[in-house]
Amino acid sequence: MYNSMLVAIVNSDIYPANHPAGLKGMLISFLIAVVVLLIVAGLIWLIEQYVHPLPSPVKLVIAVILVICVIIWGISNFM
Repeated sequence: MYNSMLVAIVNSDIYPANHPAGLKGMLISFLIAVVVLLIVAGLIWLIEQYVHPLPSPVKLVIAVILVICVIIWGISNFM
């Protein structure tokens, strides 16, 4: 009887399978995503300041890739 109750609790929405650490894990993954985006933005800024300006199509491709990465992060955390 207790095993079936434990299985029901573990499989409920309170403890979703893709969030083993719950809110803490989601916040940590959000902070990691922010740090990665800041590093990429800093590298792009350094390239534009000290090497040469990037063409607009290259900036567009980088922006689209970053947006896709953020969407994938959101889907993996909230689905």
